Amino acid sequence: MKRSTLLLICLLVFLALVGGAAAWMYFSPAGALAPVSAEDAVQELLDTTDTAAWRSTYISLCAPETSAFESAETVAGDLFDTAVQGQRFSFRVDSGNASRGAPVYILSAGENDLLRLNARYDKAGRAWKVEPAPLNALHAEVRTLTVTVPEGTAVSVNGIALGEEYITDSRVPYTGISELETQFDVCPYRVTYTVPGIYAAVQVDVSREEGVLLLYSDGTRFDYTVPDAGTHAFRVTAPQEALVTAGGAPLTDAQAVSFAPLSTHVDIPDELAGALPVYTVYAAGGLYSDPSFTATLPDGTALEPTTGADGFPTFEMPGNEALWSECHERVENYMREIAGYGAGNTAVNYPAGYVVPGTPLLLYFQYALDTLHWTSGFTVTFNEVKTWGYVPLGEDAFLCQGVANFTTATRNETRENIVEYEMLWVRRNGTWYVQDMSFL
Repeated sequence: MKRSTLLLICLLVFLALVGGAAAWMYFSPAGALAPVSAEDAVQELLDTTDTAAWRSTYISLCAPETSAFESAETVAGDLFDTAVQGQRFSFRVDSGNASRGAPVYILSAGENDLLRLNARYDKAGRAWKVEPAPLNALHAEVRTLTVTVPEGTAVSVNGIALGEEYITDSRVPYTGISELETQFDVCPYRVTYTVPGIYAAVQVDVSREEGVLLLYSDGTRFDYTVPDAGTHAFRVTAPQEALVTAGGAPLTDAQAVSFAPLSTHVDIPDELAGALPVYTVYAAGGLYSDPSFTATLPDGTALEPTTGADGFPTFEMPGNEALWSECHERVENYMREIAGYGAGNTAVNYPAGYVVPGTPLLLYFQYALDTLHWTSGFTVTFNEVKTWGYVPLGEDAFLCQGVANFTTATRNETRENIVEYEMLWVRRNGTWYVQDMSFL
């Protein structure tokens, strides 16, 4: 073969190889001479997609898992908005995931990566297709929400009520609550609700019939108390020997503020003053609740309270039943004598025989006699006469109370009368006499 022929053949082979390579680079999707590259397709997508469309795509692909109190779409939208903030979109090759036939790109806004852009060549359409995919590069801080409220408070987060399943502590002490109040049978507490997995700022609403007061809030922790926190107080009076409880908790010397003998409306002689029952006044303040009270004598007798003008109770010694049985008829007869005497029936009724000689009470009846001569023609009808509260002062004296309900009438007038007395009786030579009395 001639040398010229061999050279021609080699030239033709070379031209065929070069032409084939050029054709491959032109017609191959990834070829260097291809008229439209994957990068061109991605750039075209960026040029034809606005921020709102990218936002919608991001939300549909990257919405995080949220609690029942938030919208996943809202959280994803907020993440996107924070990352973009008007910055220009760009892309770069994701070299760690790309291949020659299936390039992968990363969509960014400024320095914040948003999505993957997966490119594939559509042979039928002879064009590159670009599909967005999740990248999970944006992350928001997940917080745990705690709401501490007084018992009986309704709590809602973003308009959704919190049920008991969110209670993590049902016995949260109030700030500064006293040791006494912690011993009450029903001690007030607060309740803590815990909600995990919170992304965005939330709206916390609380509702309680008596009201609530916000103590602290930082968007994650909310602390509430009662509006009258630590403003409750009590004062209770009872016999010194009685066991007194407040809210079921025994009161001790720590709550005792004073000791005083039984208060009376009659004059007590010095020799009997030491026999008066002594009462203890208990008091406490700074409470979060109003307790109920009981008082019990050492023998188990439960005392009944009376409520004073200040709204606080006084437990008084019960009447001595044996003393009542012995003396009530004489005491009540004396009260009938007083009523008849006051009605002017002085010829029949004269209470002086029941009174200790030489006392101011006897003088009172004696001096009243002259004025009662002007009262005549009255009839007295008794509806009820009774006595109670017999309190012994030693063996030869006692205090008691009584009430007389009677009707006085003349030809011209009828009047209903109710009079109540406190009386001091003493025993002289085996007989009981009244020493002093007071109208109540």
